[in-house]
Amino acid sequence: QDGLVTVDVPADLAKDVGSNGNLASNKFYFNYDKTKPTVTISSDSGSYIESGPIPIQVKFNEVVTGFNSSGVSVTNGTFSAITGSDTLYSLSISPTQYGNVIVKILADAATDSAGNTSTVSNQLNIFYSTPSFVDPFNNLDRWKNTSGSQEAWIIDTYGYSGNSARSNVSGIGVGDTLKATFGLASDGKMSFYGKKSGTTELKFTLDGTVKATITSENWSKQTFNLDAGTHDFMFST
Repeated sequence: QDGLVTVDVPADLAKDVGSNGNLASNKFYFNYDKTKPTVTISSDSGSYIESGPIPIQVKFNEVVTGFNSSGVSVTNGTFSAITGSDTLYSLSISPTQYGNVIVKILADAATDSAGNTSTVSNQLNIFYSTPSFVDPFNNLDRWKNTSGSQEAWIIDTYGYSGNSARSNVSGIGVGDTLKATFGLASDGKMSFYGKKSGTTELKFTLDGTVKATITSENWSKQTFNLDAGTHDFMFST
């Protein structure tokens, strides 16, 4: 097993022609290590992002050398030069296009002082969605009412297939409701972003259920799991 190995010759193990036993030798020590270093990767960005780059932290369980770009596997992204040393390294991933960004450290990417190469890391899957504007109504990205201005929009994150209803409305009054229909080609998610000024609440309803109520002047994001099919949503004040 791994650990400190001691080698020595004890006294009286051998005798000379005069039957004199040998003296004890000095002791020789060395560390025996045949265990591969392990590596774990993580990111502060979470499992979903709308803008890059994605910061990646790489942590080995012991000091290693030789870690470079050839030991990193990235799908749907490119990464900057690796920084760090010893047990901690970092790199940044820039997503290439909409979809999953997959990152892992390959086996044998680095070597410890005993010559053991590292194991493969865990795999990170981070979904990248370009936050392109999708407005279900014509000119409804800015609302006006008696309490101030309001803004709201729908962001497709997984499978937007287009809306089937549009309304040529440029503003909404207090108490008014506007409705549209959109479809998802496959199970996925939809995100709602909203901001308002003034005191009137802005309500967002999906399939008859109020999902978010915006009452402050801060940005708000709500993401909902949706089944494939047709969904109705409404904005009301």
